[in-house]
Amino acid sequence: MAKRFTATEKWADPWFCALSSQAKLFWIYILDNCDHAGIWDPNWPLVKHHLNVNETDLAVEQIKERVQVLNSGKWFISKFIDFQYGELRKDNRAHNSVINRLEKEGAYKPLISSFQGAKDKDKDKEQDKDKEALSNKPATIKPDEIIEIWNRYADADLPRVEFLNDSRIRHIKARFKALPQKEDWVNLIELVNSSDFLSGRNGKFRATFDWVINPTNMTKILEGNYANQHPRRNGSN
Repeated sequence: MAKRFTATEKWADPWFCALSSQAKLFWIYILDNCDHAGIWDPNWPLVKHHLNVNETDLAVEQIKERVQVLNSGKWFISKFIDFQYGELRKDNRAHNSVINRLEKEGAYKPLISSFQGAKDKDKDKEQDKDKEALSNKPATIKPDEIIEIWNRYADADLPRVEFLNDSRIRHIKARFKALPQKEDWVNLIELVNSSDFLSGRNGKFRATFDWVINPTNMTKILEGNYANQHPRRNGSN
């Protein structure tokens, strides 16, 4: 049997502490007897021989929330992969045999929904949405920091932003996909500053923060539609 990590803090885990003594022993038994991918093929006569536990015992029911029963009848310990390996990567040779085993049993992530309950499916979908949303946002920048950047870098003639309300927060977050870093926002403001029209230097218009973060207006700014127009010269110089 291969050596593997064990969580000594399980003895302080409320879930584990609430188990009966027999269920605790059964849980440790399947952790020790599952394969390297966290899959255990129940052998109930052997379980009864070692632990005097039957398939219908309360000890079995107590731990089922931590396992997923595959179509083959085998058990997959839900948190085993994350605890033992972290995120599985196909470019990691040590992970390949684990991935192959999970794929064979239908327990690899892209296939896992085939035996999950509807509640688990919905939970995974929500988690995927959250991850997608987070991938479009910067890791450190926040709406209030955007306001600080505007007030710090915007031309002195441009209106300052004094309040951060729900509407502004919503519009700022919606712009994170196009402007994911602080430098992107500084660049946007510099484009506003350098434009005679947007900065109000031509006396016809003066951009506000809310006008700038409007999606249509922001796209036009980034595409240079408000850049100063210089007369073309004849010749190459």
